Amino acid sequence: MPDLVELEDSESLRLARLFLGRTVDLVVDRPYGSRHPRCGFRYLLNYGYVPVTRAPDGEELDGYYLGPPEPIPWARGLCVGIIHRRYDDDDKLIVVPTGSPVPDDAAIADAVAFQETPVTTSSPGSDRQAARPRRLGARIAGRPLPWNCW
Repeated sequence: MPDLVELEDSESLRLARLFLGRTVDLVVDRPYGSRHPRCGFRYLLNYGYVPVTRAPDGEELDGYYLGPPEPIPWARGLCVGIIHRRYDDDDKLIVVPTGSPVPDDAAIADAVAFQETPVTTSSPGSDRQAARPRRLGARIAGRPLPWNCW
């Protein structure tokens, strides 16, 4: 396992760390196969939020559910990782069905690639700081895709 790298702390990351290794309930507001309301991309897994939480963006803490490829209204599972977004304070939980094997970083990156992409390069002096994918707990750090519409 590669060395864990110290990541810049953020409010969202501090909140997300509270759920790592715990059972999490998600309300799925963007089910498998649905389209993002503004960007139009299709969700290739179930995506939702942890009720009764408040992330820095004013909404609930979000999570990706790496379960069966079918739309569901809610999910319960084990939080096995965090997507740490280095360019906004909106980290995401990675949740798998209870009892499922924990996916490796590559499998997680593939599953969320429709909306997240690892930070791999940048030019010196740009507004993007030089970075590579980083392990957090046991998961990768990333940033929203450059074409996001937030």
